[in-house]
Amino acid sequence: RSKVAPSIKGKKCCSNPEGSNITAPFREGGQGFRANYMKLTIPTNWSEDYFDKINFSQTEEIYGKMNPDLIGGGRAAVGMPSIKKDKIAGFIKKAHDKGLKFSYLINGTCFDNLEVSRKGYKQIREFLDWLSEIEVDSVTVALPMLVEVVKKFYPKMAVSVALHTQINTFERAKY
Repeated sequence: RSKVAPSIKGKKCCSNPEGSNITAPFREGGQGFRANYMKLTIPTNWSEDYFDKINFSQTEEIYGKMNPDLIGGGRAAVGMPSIKKDKIAGFIKKAHDKGLKFSYLINGTCFDNLEVSRKGYKQIREFLDWLSEIEVDSVTVALPMLVEVVKKFYPKMAVSVALHTQINTFERAKY
């Protein structure tokens, strides 16, 4: 059980969207923390009724990937639903219509050297071209090579680095 110093106990510093106050600690002699509310990034399961069953009021972005796709991802494909390109394009349009961003996962850590051959590089670029055409807002990647390609050829597409790459310092990010 944590103790709260008497000088900060019960001070109001934040408001949630409904307008009721919540308490959070102030720094002694300083300003408190102020935030409206948390924005979420949630996965999709590509179900037909996905947008009907979830309250997206605090959601900023949804993410997912096609199974199967050219590159693979950070999770095993077993258990992931099979989905076709046209359904993904329609799904992303629905997300945008609801004011949500979409991040496509290209977070596999090994492409079986696909990225080092001309043919493989061309296939990766064609796949990224398709993601750009269907207006994916961002991609989540695990390989530095993909960061470079996306930044160079797809400047409107944001890039996030996959959690399992364990980039947790500036030095690792620079590498």
